[in-house]
Amino acid sequence: GDSAGGGLSVAVLLRAQEESLRSADGLILISPWVDPSGESLPSAHLESTKYADFLRKQELAEMSRSYVYGSRGREEEGEKKNCEQTKGPETYEGEVGENKYSRSDDHQNSSSSTTSSNGINSSSSSSSSRFSVSHPLVSVMRANTQQLSRLPKTLVFSGGREILSPQIKMFVKRLKPDMCTHVEDTRAMHIWASGWPLLAKEGAEGTAKMRNFISDLV
Repeated sequence: GDSAGGGLSVAVLLRAQEESLRSADGLILISPWVDPSGESLPSAHLESTKYADFLRKQELAEMSRSYVYGSRGREEEGEKKNCEQTKGPETYEGEVGENKYSRSDDHQNSSSSTTSSNGINSSSSSSSSRFSVSHPLVSVMRANTQQLSRLPKTLVFSGGREILSPQIKMFVKRLKPDMCTHVEDTRAMHIWASGWPLLAKEGAEGTAKMRNFISDLV
């Protein structure tokens, strides 16, 4: 899985453990989004990758809400922005620090939000989701050591210039060293190993490593 799909891939295997189901033989994670809360992303890193990666902080905040709370989260986000825009730029810009998506609003019955120190929104909703953003099946980096130790052999790709780099490194450190191979291209951005057109050369290198990883498993 890549990006959010990487986090979902880990979540599926964690859930399989809970249900005593057979795990996968291997796991390939391309720039996995393992902590949608954003708490593991230092503000300094977010600033340094502002123009280095195509994925930006504000987009990540909005996607976090959609990822955790689905369509209702997107609707509430739209309501919030519409409400804010009617107040004019004087009260809209910079009112709560770094991230406009972290604002509280007048929809007290539908949602509430807290903000991590870097400004990325960690929202909570009363009606949209069974899990909170801090649940280990949502932010898989928060799974306990025993759960993570049961994951199969894992190949992780990340880029040194991507916005998610710090949390990916933290996640890798929590995996068993003999069960995880981490491939980092310090010059690359988010999902470089997936081979999308702008990163064809890097993608070809990533594909070769994935092919070898799978061959070793079978």
